[in-house]
Amino acid sequence: MEFQDKVTIKLIGKLQELELEKTNLSQEFTKQSPELKTIKKQIASIKNSIRANLKNIYSTLQSQNRELSLTLKKYESKIEEAPKTEAQMTNIVRDYKINEKLYAYLLQKRAATILKMQEAKSKFRVIEPIYTDYKPAKPKKKLIVIVAFITALILSIFIAFFREFLKSENVDTQKA
Repeated sequence: MEFQDKVTIKLIGKLQELELEKTNLSQEFTKQSPELKTIKKQIASIKNSIRANLKNIYSTLQSQNRELSLTLKKYESKIEEAPKTEAQMTNIVRDYKINEKLYAYLLQKRAATILKMQEAKSKFRVIEPIYTDYKPAKPKKKLIVIVAFITALILSIFIAFFREFLKSENVDTQKA
């Protein structure tokens, strides 16, 4: 057995020596001899010291056992929570990877769009700025009225002249 309390081990060694000495003295002297009495007193005091040391060691071991039990319970609860924590970590890692891929994809699309815009801009150049007239381009009412008036005038003159010509030709054909 591993007993590591050096003081108690020394006391036990001293007790063994005194027990041997007591055995030797009890063979030579009677139980009432003063030398044997002093050895018995020494043996009793050493036994009391050993008991006190063992009680202290026992209480220390009990407190260590309680602390170890609490530590064991803490670790067991952490072990029980480990799968949940691991699932959460797996989800976080998965979300991170998805977001990273999405971000990379969006960066590629952005770069491609910028390149297309630069390419489109480089093909064209402005020679002269745009001139805009704030008047409507169509319909041009004044022009329509003038053209209609002139067309009506020409058409009426033509019909008047052509009518006379037709009447004269009808008359000639009727006479013949």
